[in-house]
Amino acid sequence: ERFCDWFRRLPFKEKLFVRGNHEKATRVRDMLGRCYLKGFRDCLGLRVFGLPWDSHGYSYGAIGAGGLPEGLDLLISHEPPHGTLDFASASNSMPSNIGSRRLQKAVAELAAREPSEKEDEECSTGATAPRVHLFGHVHEARGCEARNGTLFVNAANANPGKARRVEHGCIVLDLATDGSRDVRVVEGLKVGESQF
Repeated sequence: ERFCDWFRRLPFKEKLFVRGNHEKATRVRDMLGRCYLKGFRDCLGLRVFGLPWDSHGYSYGAIGAGGLPEGLDLLISHEPPHGTLDFASASNSMPSNIGSRRLQKAVAELAAREPSEKEDEECSTGATAPRVHLFGHVHEARGCEARNGTLFVNAANANPGKARRVEHGCIVLDLATDGSRDVRVVEGLKVGESQF
């Protein structure tokens, strides 16, 4: 409840929240209302798609038959795609890549796909892969990696392994809204610095 109160009070025009593995789905969705993101939304001129965490993978059913929408500016999921900023060494007895294979496949298919006529009309860049894929979940794999036209950002801010404390500040991204695919990663703030 304290988090939801704090989140709602943040002084931003738009706020988006994608549920992680520590939140109860219905309760958080009800408390955050419009801020809760699942599926597609146009947000301040950006094409955004959210995939909340789901221990059974049901939310990733949205990327099943039809796949992810083309031309996204921002894909937000709780889990990383398999093999991208997902190496878990502190939380597993067997260190390994623990990201979602279904998500990996969906993002790779977008990167390999030619833009459809419909998406070309809607998205002035004609790009199919998300400009940015933002996620967390694997705390010890925090960082950024660019590949196939997408900037992947693991913005996890908790300690490695099971979350007990915040060790990192936020990562601020600046996405151009002029039709270019420019993305700027602003220096992440350290814990204790004013974040807003």
